[in-house]
Amino acid sequence: MLLTALLFGQGIFSDAPTAKCLSSAFVAIIVLVGGSMGEGADITEKFVMRVILISAAAVYIVAALRVLDRIFFAPRRPMTGSTQKR
Repeated sequence: MLLTALLFGQGIFSDAPTAKCLSSAFVAIIVLVGGSMGEGADITEKFVMRVILISAAAVYIVAALRVLDRIFFAPRRPMTGSTQKR
């Protein structure tokens, strides 16, 4: 975790265009690995369960945004009649 924190810290505080995203990625790594580092913890089971839950949340968010996009930002039909330019 120390090596991961050092590498992400170097990227987060750089001028790279991906620096904004690296802090979120580091938080995700802490959430995935953090709870399974305790004594007597079943590391594999907790890690796999967290990956599955985060993946399910990502799929849900993408699906919800696609539905909202179709409802609110659907392409409008072109107007017909005298207001249309020829």
